Amino acid sequence: MLSGPEPNASQVPGASDSRERAIRETGDGTLAATEPVAEPILPGDEGPPTPWTQAGERLAAARTYWLATTGPGGRPHIRPLIGIVVDGILQVSSSPGSRKSRNLEHNASCAVTASCEGFDMVVEGTAARVDDASLLRRAADAFQTKYGWPLSVRDGAFHAEYGAPTAGDPPYHLYALTPVTAFGFPTSGSFTPTRWRFAAGRP
Repeated sequence: MLSGPEPNASQVPGASDSRERAIRETGDGTLAATEPVAEPILPGDEGPPTPWTQAGERLAAARTYWLATTGPGGRPHIRPLIGIVVDGILQVSSSPGSRKSRNLEHNASCAVTASCEGFDMVVEGTAARVDDASLLRRAADAFQTKYGWPLSVRDGAFHAEYGAPTAGDPPYHLYALTPVTAFGFPTSGSFTPTRWRFAAGRP
């Protein structure tokens, strides 16, 4: 997609100004995702591709997500975690000392999967740390609403009295996913297997 050295997307303040992104800033300072191009995965599939509006709603409703990252030596690493979708942007939280966070600092490329209503989803892209206080507060409200997890925002990170048993002690960093390509694999006959190509992955 790009050539030449680039700043690591996981270190970009506010997660809004790195590379060519499928995330745009709106007039009120929030983040919003651009609409991807939908197409059938299988050649010759006669069914219409599933609109991203339907897929995005189901992705946001998932309770558990799996984040796949790559270590410095190329070793894959996959862990379950909770996540939210705010303004169309999938966001996850992780302790800065965890392996997945350290992997993202080294290599921002990642994938997130989830079992959603009607199909399983895979979202491939890059993850950037969010440290803007206003965006963190919006995300904290979303975590509270979805999971009942009370969070405070301080020094560009989340703080909480408790976390998941394997999350470690606070602070917790927030990462926003810039999607490049997503896939939907139906678990029923209601949807067509669909690939979504986002702006960051198109020429």
